[in-house]
Amino acid sequence: MKWGFLRETIEAAKKAGLDKYTGLHRTGLDEYLAAIFPNIDDWVHDKSANISHEGKKLRNRPDYRSETLKLIIEFDGLQHYTSPDQIENDMRMKSIYESAGYTCVRIPYFIQLTNTAVKELFGVDVAEPLFDLYTPSISMVGKNTPAYLCPAGIRRMANEFRRFPDQYAVNMHVVLLSCNSIDDWNKTEWQTLDACYNVSSEVAVELDTPEFCQLMDEFSDNNEEYHRVYHRLYKTNDGGLLGSLRGVGVGSYMLTISSPSDSSFLLHIDYKEDGHLYNTSFSIIGDYESILMQIESDNQLCTTMDELIDYIHLNFI
Repeated sequence: MKWGFLRETIEAAKKAGLDKYTGLHRTGLDEYLAAIFPNIDDWVHDKSANISHEGKKLRNRPDYRSETLKLIIEFDGLQHYTSPDQIENDMRMKSIYESAGYTCVRIPYFIQLTNTAVKELFGVDVAEPLFDLYTPSISMVGKNTPAYLCPAGIRRMANEFRRFPDQYAVNMHVVLLSCNSIDDWNKTEWQTLDACYNVSSEVAVELDTPEFCQLMDEFSDNNEEYHRVYHRLYKTNDGGLLGSLRGVGVGSYMLTISSPSDSSFLLHIDYKEDGHLYNTSFSIIGDYESILMQIESDNQLCTTMDELIDYIHLNFI
């Protein structure tokens, strides 16, 4: 694979070496920019833009700046999500750059430069395949997980992930694939990002398309362990278990299974009610395939989500 995890420069990418979890190399942002903007050769790295604000010359040095494009690019590492002061300053500098006539693009450390991400960030279609969409954009463990962010940083991560729903979906699949227990899930604080900020259900609604369903089918086909440890069902209008969120009975919802064993599993329900997104989870004893089939069959009798949740409590908790 030519394109690797993003680092600020080619030198930083070489110094970082291979990612210990995936074995994938790193690629400098300057190398990506050469592919995204092949005719631009005036990139200035880590030098002052000679911008004044409120009568004072700023000392800030953007990561990359092109006068031809009037474009400033900042690569936001982990430290940009661990301090409310840093987050506030990032937003302030973006406003200052834009008031000086630049477009300012901030690239989060947990977003990789896939072709769709490049289109979203820069409005550019690159013919060459860039970062592989099926590779998770962030490690599932370690100090770059939501557990190491401040609350404002988690909110920022949630808001920014909404611009890249395909990367969020792949990450969540791999997160659940990687968790061997509820403790594994809790200690990364992915549940805070997912449940508290309601990202996954909103993303899932946005991804209710045949193209996304095909993508996820291909993802599961490329990962032999997928079917064994993680199973996801979407309710369809005709009661089937295909890729849709258009539910019958209680309305739109998504059932997610994680940490299954021979005798128990975790059941997560993401649902939309009165225009709001909600999430609830249960620890259930039993075989998940047969229980899910029973829930799918019996929910025709439920007319509200509260009734469905009560039904699960009564029959399986």
